Amino acid sequence: MTPAHPAATGQGGFSLLEVLVAFFIFALVGGTALSALSGGLRLADSSRDHGQALLAAESLLARAGADLPLDAGTLRGEAAGGMRWELQSTRLEPRRDPRPALDAYRVGVRVFWGGGSPPRELYLETVKVQPHAR
Repeated sequence: MTPAHPAATGQGGFSLLEVLVAFFIFALVGGTALSALSGGLRLADSSRDHGQALLAAESLLARAGADLPLDAGTLRGEAAGGMRWELQSTRLEPRRDPRPALDAYRVGVRVFWGGGSPPRELYLETVKVQPHAR
C-alpha cells in the first residue's frame, strides 16, 4: 500500500513555486533595503558638502575687513575641496550724519561646489562696520 501524502514517505520538501515565491520576496526586500541605504549615503554626502561650504562662507565673512578689504567690491577665489567662492561688499550710505565716524558695508559670500549643472550654491550675508577712512 502506497501512502497518499508524500511527507509520509520522508520525501517532503518545497515545491518549485514555493521556492520561486521565496526568492521573489527576498529580492524585493533586498532591493528596498539597498535603495534606502544608497539614499542615506547620498544624503550624508550632500550634508557633508553643505557643512563644508557653510564653514568656508563663515570663515570668509570673518576675514572680511580683517585680511580681505571691504572696499574691494568683488573678490573671487577657491576654497578647500574644489569649492569656489565670491565675496561682494557694498558700502552703505549713512542716512543722517554726512560725516560718519564709522563706515558700514553689506558683505555677501557665495560658495559654489559640485559638478552638477548648475552647481550647488550657498549664500550668507551680513553687515560689517569699520572706522571711517579720513
